[in-house]
Amino acid sequence: MAIHEDEFLQRRHVYEEHAYVLDFLPYGRSSEKSRHLAVPTVQIMGEQFFTLLEAELKIGATVLVHERIYIGVSVGRRLTEFLPGSAMTSSRRMRRRR
Repeated sequence: MAIHEDEFLQRRHVYEEHAYVLDFLPYGRSSEKSRHLAVPTVQIMGEQFFTLLEAELKIGATVLVHERIYIGVSVGRRLTEFLPGSAMTSSRRMRRRR
């Protein structure tokens, strides 16, 4: 299926307001080499566009798996930043297949 250029440009800037927590990594990703610098990480799926994202939590913030969280730009967000790269670890992909 071909995507027209206008449609592609519209899809490029998709922002989510809320997301559901798929996985919570309290000690960051296991692939990180310096464990003392590890930051709690969450893997989330956007509510409206089903965007897969990985983000770092603010210090002191906690989340539960399957919890709906706010990820918009307004005050009250529990995330510090979104991380580039794969949105799911291999352990999460394995659990999803079961």
